Amino acid sequence: MANKGLQFENCIMYLSRSIGYLGERDYTTKLAEFQDQYNSSPREVKDAARNAIDGIFSELNCTTTDQKKTLCKTFDKRSGGVEPKTDILFKKNGKKYKCSLKYGDSFQLSSAGIEKSNEFLTKVIKKVAKDMGQRSLPAVGQMVMILEQIDGVIGDEKGKQTATTVQSKLSNMQGIQYALQQILGSRTQPNVGEAYIDFKKTAVRECLTGELTFGATSDDTANYILEGPTFALHKIDDAYVDNIVSKSSVRIAAKGRGKVEGAGGEIVRYQEATIRFDVKS
Repeated sequence: MANKGLQFENCIMYLSRSIGYLGERDYTTKLAEFQDQYNSSPREVKDAARNAIDGIFSELNCTTTDQKKTLCKTFDKRSGGVEPKTDILFKKNGKKYKCSLKYGDSFQLSSAGIEKSNEFLTKVIKKVAKDMGQRSLPAVGQMVMILEQIDGVIGDEKGKQTATTVQSKLSNMQGIQYALQQILGSRTQPNVGEAYIDFKKTAVRECLTGELTFGATSDDTANYILEGPTFALHKIDDAYVDNIVSKSSVRIAAKGRGKVEGAGGEIVRYQEATIRFDVKS
């Protein structure tokens, strides 16, 4: 199944270059990198990308052709060995808009494997313990215990394993998932108790920005988000974080990691246990 989020990102890059370099000698060359991805994307994704760019123009008050071309020439798709939170970076008047793209009215904040999730949550634990002091002790203590319990079930093999193995491990983690959801919310009960709200806000902010991972000044750390279905450009500030906190949840789930043909011709499917942070409108 095609990844519409990635298609959306590529379509934005294609359209921004088609605007930024229109009429210039290297127009075709600039579009070539994203031409195939744009052509193979469905109409709904292309339309969403167009609406997203128009929304950015409106938000940044780019009304003339020259203003739009100047802005679009700054669009840069981020990539790297460690996946950045910034998907597309653009600049106006010297200000960087390090933008995370979220396609659709429901999206994932994170769906990393257990090992990466443990690293992320450990950073959150340290941040909360440092900033909140005594007030953070219930959440910090319980989260440390939860991570130890997850590690005990998953064991040393934290990457992809056969689907049968992963499902067996997940069946033994229902109680752990419940404890995790008390701190970070479930789909039916996204709001958490007062003892856990600081921890959840810090976790959500890190999911959105990646600041604890990359640093506040890194181009890989997002400071804006472009969120569907209206594709409004939002600054990731306290108000936006609070909004996401009120409708986000966590669960431990399996993620497909491909399949191979076994020695007897049977299909062996692989999965990886992940901690998923979801947002539902």
